[in-house]
Amino acid sequence: MKDMAEQTTVTIARCGSYDPDAVRSAVAAVFDCFGGIGKFARPGERILLKPNFVSRPRSSGPACTDPEVILAVARLVREAGAEPTIGDSPAFGSAEGVSKAIGLLQRARNEGIPIRTLRRSVKRTVELNGNRFRLTVSGDALDFDGIVNLPKFKAHGQVTFTFGVKNLFGCVSGKRKPARHFASSGDLAWFANMLVANAKLVAPRFTLVDGVIAVEGNGPARGTPRALGVLVGGLDTVAVDCVCCEVVNYPSLSLCTNQAARRLGYGITDRDSIRLMGEPIENVRIDDFLPAGPAPIFFSLPRLARSCLRSWRTAMAPD
Repeated sequence: MKDMAEQTTVTIARCGSYDPDAVRSAVAAVFDCFGGIGKFARPGERILLKPNFVSRPRSSGPACTDPEVILAVARLVREAGAEPTIGDSPAFGSAEGVSKAIGLLQRARNEGIPIRTLRRSVKRTVELNGNRFRLTVSGDALDFDGIVNLPKFKAHGQVTFTFGVKNLFGCVSGKRKPARHFASSGDLAWFANMLVANAKLVAPRFTLVDGVIAVEGNGPARGTPRALGVLVGGLDTVAVDCVCCEVVNYPSLSLCTNQAARRLGYGITDRDSIRLMGEPIENVRIDDFLPAGPAPIFFSLPRLARSCLRSWRTAMAPD
C-alpha cells in the first residue's frame, strides 16, 4: 500500500455545456493547475489521446467522450509542440467508425489529427504488491511517448462506474477484452485486479474525465444523459476515480477498482491524501445519481462467440 503521507492533487473545473469556448477554458483550467499541458506533452512527442469509444452509439445518448473535450485537449497538445493522435479499441467496430458516428471524424481530419484503432497486441508483465500479472495490451498504445486518458463519466452495470481505470481497458485490443471477461469466471475482485494492473501497464500521464454530460442508469453503452457540468483531472488515475465517486456521493472504497488499487498498492485512495483544487466539491456534489442495474462480469462461451460474431459483422458494415 502506498505511504499515507504521499499526496496527490485532483482538480475539478466547472463546464456547463459543450460550447467550444467553454470547454477550451475548462480544459485549460484543469491543466493549468498542474503547470500547463506542456508538463504532459513536450515538443516533438507523440501523444495518444485515449477517449471512451465504447461502441457506435445506438441513440443520441452521450455514451462516448464528447468530441469537444477530445479536440480541446488535442489542440492544447499541438500548441505545446507535440503531435496528438486519438485512439481506442471499441468493444464493437473501429475507432474511426465510432468517431464518425459521434461527429468527430471529419472535424479531426480537417485539423490533421489522426484517429486510429488500437491493435497489434503485445504481452507485458506487471508486478503489484507481490502479485505478477501477465497481460496483453495494444502495442500501438505503448508506442506513443505519452498517453492522456479521456474517460466518460458513466454508470456501468458490471463495475458500478467507469472512470479512469476502467477506460484504460480500451487499450486491450480486439476480442481480448471479452476473453478476459471469460477468464474472470465471474470473480469481480479478479477482474478489478486485472483492470488496475492494466492501468499500471498503460501508465497514462494524465486523466481528464468528461462529466459535463454524464450517463446514469443503464450504462455503459446505453443510459440516460445527466448534466453534471464538471471536468475532473489529475496525474493519479485512482485518485481521480475516488473524486468522481465523491461527486455522486458514492463511497469511493465501494468501487471495485478502488478496492483493488488499495489491495495492490497502486495509486492513492486515502481521501486525506488527495488535495482538491478548482471548484469546491460541495458545489458540484449530487445525491441522486442513478446507478446501473447489476450485470454479470462473466462471458460464457456462447456469449463470447456472439460477441465475436457481432464484431465481425460490425467490421464488415460500412462506416
